[in-house]
Amino acid sequence: MQCPSCEKPAATFLRYAFSSNGVSYLQSLKGYLRCAHCSTLLKIIQPNRVMLIVMTVTVIYVSVYVLFAQQIISFLGIRIANMLFIPLLLAIVFCTLYIEWRSLTIVKADTSNDQ
Repeated sequence: MQCPSCEKPAATFLRYAFSSNGVSYLQSLKGYLRCAHCSTLLKIIQPNRVMLIVMTVTVIYVSVYVLFAQQIISFLGIRIANMLFIPLLLAIVFCTLYIEWRSLTIVKADTSNDQ
């Protein structure tokens, strides 16, 4: 995710995942962020198909766990089943954020509208 102005990384992964990226929360929801180096206002273009695939995998994982929860719990026990489910779910969410961050396309924001 390179800034079109300074050609440096616009945001680190941790900044992208856990902050509003230098803009208000409302602007962040609309897809805006500021470059960490030059403070240029940027707009995130729609993420590509990778995100759709990763979100589909997440939904399938949770659905399979819910469908077979009784069998998994009776075979492994509730504690081990949760010890497997929760870390794997967190890993999927973390990977989803990372893949999204790596695959985003950003452009300079048009400051005349949508703010």
